[in-house]
Amino acid sequence: DRVFQEFYRSRDSVGAPGLGLGLSIVGRLVERLGCRLQIDFTDPSSRTGARIELDVPIGVEQPDGEAPIVEDPDTAPDVGGLRVLAVDDDPSVLQATRALLRQWGCTVAVCSDLQLLDEVLEVFGAPEVALIDYKLEDTRTGLDVADTLRSRFPDIGLVIVTGESDADVLQMLKESDMPLLEKPVSPHELRLTLSLFRTAID
Repeated sequence: DRVFQEFYRSRDSVGAPGLGLGLSIVGRLVERLGCRLQIDFTDPSSRTGARIELDVPIGVEQPDGEAPIVEDPDTAPDVGGLRVLAVDDDPSVLQATRALLRQWGCTVAVCSDLQLLDEVLEVFGAPEVALIDYKLEDTRTGLDVADTLRSRFPDIGLVIVTGESDADVLQMLKESDMPLLEKPVSPHELRLTLSLFRTAID
């Protein structure tokens, strides 16, 4: 729907404060969290008045009756002290990722603008692991960023994160020499992946 497009505003909102980004941000978050958002307009022609429904899954069905994974803080893999760089063109995703990694004791740097990557690395220093979103807004992809980082830091651990649905692209990513995390990524899956690099470093 057009209301989820960036900078879209209805005729009635022209001249009013705002940039038309609110629902586009909401739409991205809903998609990444695996939720469903439905908007029913009272008057579709003017798009004034609406009923909004948000469906949030209370759990994920496990195959063969398996119990859901619940992370025990006492037995969860230790990733404390790991130096992690997160690269994503969505600032809201970076904010959530940084908060989660810091909660686990990681030292974190984030980059949403590839033109500032060198500046971020100059301040942060050498990361031990990089979490890189595959689809970025400029002409480069996460694989290009991975190559850049590997040329500067040969021992860096690289993880590609993607919400890509194209089967050919997914197959190509799975055949790369980097772990692939498909969105939405659960905290357990992310922590387990990071712990593999922590073990290798130790």
